Amino acid sequence: MVIITAKRKGELMRKTSEKILRALLAVSVLATAVLSSGCLDDEEEISDSTASDNRQTSDGGNAESSEGSEGSDNKYDGSVTGSRASKLTFSGSDGISIARKQREAEKPMGEDGTQTVFVYMCGSDLESENGLASGDIEEMIAGSQSENVKFVIQTGGAGAWADTYGISAEKTQRYVVTGGEISLIEEKESVNMGKEDVLVDFLSWGIENYAAAKMGLIFWNHGGGSISGVCFDELNENDSLSLEEIDTALTSVYGKMTDKFAFIGFDACLMATVETANMLVPHADYMFASEETEPGYGWDYTEIAGFMESNPTADTAELGKTVADSFMASCEAIGAGGEATLSITDLSRIDELVKAVNDAAEEMNDISSDPALLANAVRSIYTVRAYGSNNDTEGYTNMVDLGSMIAATVSDDKADKVMSALEKAVVYNIYGEDKDGSTGLSTYYPFGVSGSTELATFGKVCVSPYYMTFVDRIAYGAQNGSTDGYSGEKTWLADGAVYWSDGDYSDYESNWEHYNNKTDNMGFCGDKSSVQIDVGPVLDDEGTFYFNVTDDTINNLASVNCSVYRVDEETGELIEFGVDQSTKVDFSSGLVEDNFSGQWYMIENNLIPMFIVEKNGNSSVYTSPIKLNGKETNLRIAMTQDGNAYDITALGTWDGVNENGESARSVVPLKEGDVIVPIFNTYDSEGNFAGKAEGDECTYSGDNMIEFVNLPAGDYRYSFVINDIYGNVCYTGFTVFTTDDDGNVFFTPEE
Repeated sequence: MVIITAKRKGELMRKTSEKILRALLAVSVLATAVLSSGCLDDEEEISDSTASDNRQTSDGGNAESSEGSEGSDNKYDGSVTGSRASKLTFSGSDGISIARKQREAEKPMGEDGTQTVFVYMCGSDLESENGLASGDIEEMIAGSQSENVKFVIQTGGAGAWADTYGISAEKTQRYVVTGGEISLIEEKESVNMGKEDVLVDFLSWGIENYAAAKMGLIFWNHGGGSISGVCFDELNENDSLSLEEIDTALTSVYGKMTDKFAFIGFDACLMATVETANMLVPHADYMFASEETEPGYGWDYTEIAGFMESNPTADTAELGKTVADSFMASCEAIGAGGEATLSITDLSRIDELVKAVNDAAEEMNDISSDPALLANAVRSIYTVRAYGSNNDTEGYTNMVDLGSMIAATVSDDKADKVMSALEKAVVYNIYGEDKDGSTGLSTYYPFGVSGSTELATFGKVCVSPYYMTFVDRIAYGAQNGSTDGYSGEKTWLADGAVYWSDGDYSDYESNWEHYNNKTDNMGFCGDKSSVQIDVGPVLDDEGTFYFNVTDDTINNLASVNCSVYRVDEETGELIEFGVDQSTKVDFSSGLVEDNFSGQWYMIENNLIPMFIVEKNGNSSVYTSPIKLNGKETNLRIAMTQDGNAYDITALGTWDGVNENGESARSVVPLKEGDVIVPIFNTYDSEGNFAGKAEGDECTYSGDNMIEFVNLPAGDYRYSFVINDIYGNVCYTGFTVFTTDDDGNVFFTPEE
């Protein structure tokens, strides 16, 4: 850990009072032979990373500027044609080859010292509910005091805008911020900010009128990762820009530019993915983005503009470092630093990373033909750092740390090559203490898939044919209960298959149709389940509830949780308290036992629903569906166990992921006086979803009164929740358990 000097820490914490006030207010308030697209001597070294308390940083070591770099090992092919700027060709004997558009020479488009940042500002609810886009415009004005720095902004995608600058929700408007002032340049009828042609029009206009020696592009809004993309327009059913659409748009303006963008950044959640970085290689030198969700207030544009003003010739990586450090300082200022991440990626290093990932994924594909090895790999993936949410309550973002996943699944030599390539590509990586192990870039993994379209979308952007085959195998297993008979040799691994290019792959959605049939009903384990039960669930002589998995399906078992219910005396419906991890699993024998203590969670002396989100060592994160001041959301809760003692903390509320794949920005802390109403799922005796039931209302006192205590005396129901390695879930039959006034638990079989 690198020590922060007093001077450096002072720089990191410097904020304007207006910024902090706004932040605090905001807190309150995915083939055929041709696929449509991709599946697949330092000049200046970044200074040592900094770390303190809830800050952990990583420095990529050989940080090399891609601006004018002559030492790159990347091989480019200017003959790439079509709507996208990159092409990957697979050969079983020779691996992969990558071709990308490249100019014969890069030539700056403006006078020395001039800098333009194009901001594609899709306001959405971030603006209409909290005024956050307007707040960031204010920061740009405050920071850009000379005529050499310009922010060229297109606004749209929000139902309402703050009155500060006269921005209209009925119009799409274009502004220029420079010299400490903002000017409306033009406006037109409202358009869908989630459409690529709208992005093309803005960039074409901006490049024609405001080209500069250095140019950047920022996508401002919500992000959803490699599948749903960025910029969700709330005026147009939350339509968003996919990675393919962004690539197509940037390729459309490629011929109008004589130079790459110095950087393309995402002031949005979850966009620091290897798929995003790979797509951007022909278009920019660097990517600035976050693996995790971002707090609503996002980047500090006063600090960014100030750095640009003072350092017009600085390396873009140094600008990126300022973006990252000031972002972290903003998060720390309101106590959100532990959850924050931001990384700066040298895109000239991505080809080396893609090839290393493909080599590692070849090993993943090889071991996946062995059921036992596949099981071990998937179980390992479930333990590594993931981002956003991956549970039924909050929704699925399906993003996992790339380096951590590779390290957990392949041999050391393959993993080391990936980590080495990551360290070269990610030149600066900053993350909070709660995101320890983040390597700077994430990738897609199908923890839970909402439909075949999601997997089809990934096929367009996946960076490795072997990894695409691994994911496709999981989808095949989810539909068939086994991967027996699966082969990708005639599809994803066909000799000469081309990725990241124009074409059609619709015939290959058959493996994914299974995912169109997800329901809210409780799926009981049966003959078609991939995990079969040999004995049980039954009670042994000592009162332990257990079952045994059959020998031939043990390798399909990923994990087992438990679910607890109470019977509503009036309706007879089952009220679900949640899903917890109170089980013991022996993967060698297939024995699964309850480890239930008869305790559950309360806030302000009221029972609340709790669903496990993630577990890392002795620390776990849960989500609890609630109404907060009348609005449905989720309360995130952290629990750390030390022996028999528990430290439980309410992290705050998070709206999760909507049906469009749009991830809410970061967790908002509770405040004293907040009114909380727990929301419980209810089911009939057949396991069909019946509806929702509200618990008792309570007012948050500010004292963090969340406890893990004995359930009130009475009769309850307990079920094992079996998760298979393909992402399927099934519930065993119930047993009755009774608790008494002394906290004792007595299991009895249900008749």
